[in-house]
Amino acid sequence: DEEAMDGWEGVGLGIYRRARVRVHTLEGTESSWLYVLNGYEGGLPSARYLGEIADAAESAGAPHDYVMELRKRP
Repeated sequence: DEEAMDGWEGVGLGIYRRARVRVHTLEGTESSWLYVLNGYEGGLPSARYLGEIADAAESAGAPHDYVMELRKRP
């Protein structure tokens, strides 16, 4: 649920804030929540985080070339 996710992501600590976005999927457009880092100072996502995203994309049936692009990032 949203409250549990907010707790996990540190919303109450002021680390992240929740934002609503439109996501384009293979089946169409969906509305979704994402978390935005409040103290963003530039830089790339960690390799661990990108690996999680690549694994999830692969499990969801994302195109192979998309998954491989995620895995190539530092």
